[in-house]
Amino acid sequence: MDGRNLREAIRLGSEVRYQESYHFKLIAMNVTINILELASELADKELQAKWDFRDGQAFVDDEHGGLIYSETAQDIFDRLYDEYYTIIDQLKR
Repeated sequence: MDGRNLREAIRLGSEVRYQESYHFKLIAMNVTINILELASELADKELQAKWDFRDGQAFVDDEHGGLIYSETAQDIFDRLYDEYYTIIDQLKR
């Protein structure tokens, strides 16, 4: 088991069963997540990983000097966010 997975399992407060293949199985998990934040993070990561620069820049400067999504990127993010939110929401049931 690599150290990162072990730390993650410990952070989750889960019991871990070690197997010869060095994979672990989570026995019990009590994890609280913020669905809005998780869906946003996943949508943002996918958007940035798959952005096609032929569509222009993904980020533009706002009037306060910060970076925001371009109009095209915002539309894509919104669609990805809705997809991820729906998936996560269905999993919690």
